[in-house]
Amino acid sequence: MKNKLFSIMILPHHGGKLHTISLSKQKIKIFAGIGLAIILILSVFMIDYFTMDVTRKKYRNLKAENRIQQESLSEYKQRLDRLSTDMASIEQYVKKLNVMAGLKASEPLREVGGAGSGPGNTQSVLPAVTAQDLTAVKFESIESKAEQMGQNLKTLLVHYEVETNKLASTPSIWPTRGYMSSSYGYRDDPITGKRAMHWGIDIVTNVGNPIWTTADGRVISCKYDKIGGKTIKVAHLPGVITIYCHLSQFEVKAGQKVKRGQVIGLVGKTGKTTGPHLHYEVRVNGVRKNPYYWILEED
Repeated sequence: MKNKLFSIMILPHHGGKLHTISLSKQKIKIFAGIGLAIILILSVFMIDYFTMDVTRKKYRNLKAENRIQQESLSEYKQRLDRLSTDMASIEQYVKKLNVMAGLKASEPLREVGGAGSGPGNTQSVLPAVTAQDLTAVKFESIESKAEQMGQNLKTLLVHYEVETNKLASTPSIWPTRGYMSSSYGYRDDPITGKRAMHWGIDIVTNVGNPIWTTADGRVISCKYDKIGGKTIKVAHLPGVITIYCHLSQFEVKAGQKVKRGQVIGLVGKTGKTTGPHLHYEVRVNGVRKNPYYWILEED
């Protein structure tokens, strides 16, 4: 049996020969299948294209969000670093307060004097912070330290509120302005060159600069000493004495009451010295202490 044919006639608009295309039912099915396959393939490509376009947009958005998060993370890191440094400074300050209040032993807080050290060089107590360290544990550590210092400060506040006079009579300021050339501890003696204990701190400054008493008290003596030159001794709290050496001039007399910050003498270079400076000591019940522990104000 012959296949049934379908004819398609093409008639030009401007005349001409009539064209006839005859297709069997089988061919029509084949062409229809091919057309459907093409449509399906195009549909798949279109869906894939739009899907990829949406994915690309999401990727761009995620990338932008990641950049913002990285910037925020960097900002948090810097803020946490600053907080760590501030916490270190506060902790040093609190330790000094504790030493003066007698609440803790005067263990060395850090080395002072010499290369790369001194009152202005505070090292961070907390470890260096990296992006990976920004975790809840890190923040909890800082919060815990802050809480501990807060409780300690409350204890100190009560202590000093009860003993206001004691605070006024506690050495706490620099005795003159200059730079610290020698700290408390062992050093090579600048005159003999031998290793020897240095019982105070040396502050280099110009001759004639004022020297202030570091707390309220009474002048014990104003005398010339072979080593210390013109020397002033001031009594403060029971058992606490400050000593000022190498002066060029006395501005007070023995027995005179003095207030913290009052000028008691002028810087000089009398006695055993290689140049103009102030040698400053703190003694508690006859025992020499590191004067740096008794200086609260910043440089």
